[in-house]
Amino acid sequence: SELGVNKEIMQVEYEASIEQLFALENNERPIHIDLSLGDSVIVAGQFSSEQTKEFRVRSEDATSFTLFAADNDDGLKWSEFEYDPGFGLWFNTAGDEVSSIGKPNGIDMFGSEIVLTIDQLGIEVLHNENGTIASSYHMDLEGNSRSVTMINGEEFYVACEEGGAYRLDPGSSSEWDPDIQFAEDLYVTHVAENGHQLALSCAANGLALYEAGADLRIRERGIHDIGYVYHTEFSNGYLFAATREGLQILEIIE
Repeated sequence: SELGVNKEIMQVEYEASIEQLFALENNERPIHIDLSLGDSVIVAGQFSSEQTKEFRVRSEDATSFTLFAADNDDGLKWSEFEYDPGFGLWFNTAGDEVSSIGKPNGIDMFGSEIVLTIDQLGIEVLHNENGTIASSYHMDLEGNSRSVTMINGEEFYVACEEGGAYRLDPGSSSEWDPDIQFAEDLYVTHVAENGHQLALSCAANGLALYEAGADLRIRERGIHDIGYVYHTEFSNGYLFAATREGLQILEIIE
């Protein structure tokens, strides 16, 4: 396939329950690819807008999904798709825009909670009540809020570029402080979380490992020069790092 040739792929998501793949190219509308037909790869279409910076996909059954996009122009955009077996196609059946306080550049979701990163304006938290999405609150943070990683519906990490990173726990009943800033001396673009293990993508500074301790403190566990790091994810005991030099697979030994 020629998908993505000579273009910068920003995000790829696979929704296993419906066998659908979604890809985001820089300055392009997100692409929907149907992988449910054996060896066939079918480009089902594009959605949202060229201003999409990040998205999340949620599916409740085998014949429908909803895509939520952080749109740098329109705020939060959502689109619902349903599969029509008669035509063998996915149709956009519903959708809407929810305005935000600024221009979103990142998104994450947990249950009915949605968090948008709004660059210099911090984050905005929204609540989805049976399809009605409304803003709950806004928090201003140091630096430029770049991406968010939710732990649960109340706790999450935010990468704030030159502002380092935050662990936020607003209104939660846990024992953690409501906001903890760390890695202030690093340029952080993403935080991956695996229980108490944290992996910070630090662009030219490489990979920084931190630990969220049982004593409710976050401690540095080392900075590793593995090249220019864009993004990391934990999976099956390994840490996968997308770097300028290519994909690197690391094993974290405590």
